[in-house]
Amino acid sequence: MQGDIVSSVLLPLILGFIMFSLGLGLTPGDFRRILAQPRALLVGVVCHFVLLPLACYGLLTAVGIGGVFAVGFMILAACPTGSTSNLLTYLARGDVALAVSFTAVASVLTIFTLPLVVTWSLGHFLGAARAVDVPVGQMMGQVALVLGLPVSLGMWVRHRFGAWARGFEPRATKVILLSYRLQEKLQAFRRGTKFFSRPKRNHYRR
Repeated sequence: MQGDIVSSVLLPLILGFIMFSLGLGLTPGDFRRILAQPRALLVGVVCHFVLLPLACYGLLTAVGIGGVFAVGFMILAACPTGSTSNLLTYLARGDVALAVSFTAVASVLTIFTLPLVVTWSLGHFLGAARAVDVPVGQMMGQVALVLGLPVSLGMWVRHRFGAWARGFEPRATKVILLSYRLQEKLQAFRRGTKFFSRPKRNHYRR
């Protein structure tokens, strides 16, 4: 029960707050610049959705890994970036608007690419090809609630209360780092709760 509250309530709230804090430093002009010069975004899409799965398959073939482990690696290679990548981009003084845009685009494209990669991997490595259903509505809802809405709210606050947003910006890094560390501790707590809530098996036979 506690693990469910952490994963369904607390973690999304913390992620939303981090995205809100990042949105305080963004303006509509940042995204217009990306649309006007989309080369960096397109390069990221090609690297993530084409080169990364190919590189993963090449490494699996070279090392000789197969079976369920190979399928797992291919699934990881096909997964989209998460909200944490936007945080790391901010801490590295990178282009946050580009990172947020790529996360949104990657989340949408994954709806179509992930089933293809998983279906092919099951057939190639396990000989058990099957159709994979993706919860499109749930994924789009998560992108909107955890990424789109908080970032848009942060941008609106910056536009409406510019003086406060500019004053908060020097402290934003500390607040975001504290939120990130809290998120990590909650994730560790959730994993620990799931581990100790597993039914114990009696390994000793009389």
